[in-house]
Amino acid sequence: MGFPPLFDAAGYPTTVQVLEDLEARVLERTDLLQAVQDGPTALFMFKLFANRLREVFKVVDQVSHRSAVPRVASALLSLVGEKPAKNSLTLVNLPVASGTLATALGLAPETFSRAITQMIAEGILHRLSLRRYQVLDPARLRAQAEASDWA
Repeated sequence: MGFPPLFDAAGYPTTVQVLEDLEARVLERTDLLQAVQDGPTALFMFKLFANRLREVFKVVDQVSHRSAVPRVASALLSLVGEKPAKNSLTLVNLPVASGTLATALGLAPETFSRAITQMIAEGILHRLSLRRYQVLDPARLRAQAEASDWA
């Protein structure tokens, strides 16, 4: 999160909010530039960036190859948590507003809404309130999450 400004002296790409006490180390750009004069330190930094870049490519690949319904279904599945007991309701509570979740998934809020509406029409979901859904057909929700544009 805090690496880009060390190299390009521009601003931070994101912000964080600390939920509990923590200890953090701060590395100033001048200290980094001095440290990369050492070969092993520079190699370590390149490996670190390569790993981060691979993570970004993985996310971009997932987003670019999946339609909205699989992305939304996958997100909903991740919010279900543990497998519910037999004969109990499978509920999904959105932790944030749907527009915020849509943005996190790389979707326009309208696209997210259409995907939810499609799953409701197909009998996979039932809307209980603005941010609360009942999963009527968990197997089909899983199937939707695993679907891709190539199928």
